[in-house]
Amino acid sequence: MARSAEAKRNRLEKLIENQITEPLRHKEIYYRLEGEQVASKLLIKAEDVSKSFGEKVLLSNVSFNIENGDKIALVGENGCGKTTLIKMILGEEDFVGSIWKSNVLKVAYLPQGKWDFDISDTILSIAEKFDGFYKT
Repeated sequence: MARSAEAKRNRLEKLIENQITEPLRHKEIYYRLEGEQVASKLLIKAEDVSKSFGEKVLLSNVSFNIENGDKIALVGENGCGKTTLIKMILGEEDFVGSIWKSNVLKVAYLPQGKWDFDISDTILSIAEKFDGFYKT
């Protein structure tokens, strides 16, 4: 029993020796997205959009506008339809209603998934290396 206690004490001492003495510091990330000046005020107009998968209704008669300069975040639980809405805007998913996009609008989309990248890569360089990166 004494031998077992001594071995446990030695393991604990090694863990304490290897312990990080200072917490990791998070670096702030700065980015700047540049784009062309767009003369069109209205970029996307959705009218009476509905989408369901069987009994699961994701959208029911939804209407919205996205205008030049708007800042938008799609947030929600898994399975609530965030990716489906993006695919609908890109024209990759069927739905009821209408979604109009300005002809000056350029959309870039990086689907969720797992991929390897170098820590020195930029967000854009990662996206351009990824086969599923969409630009319309």
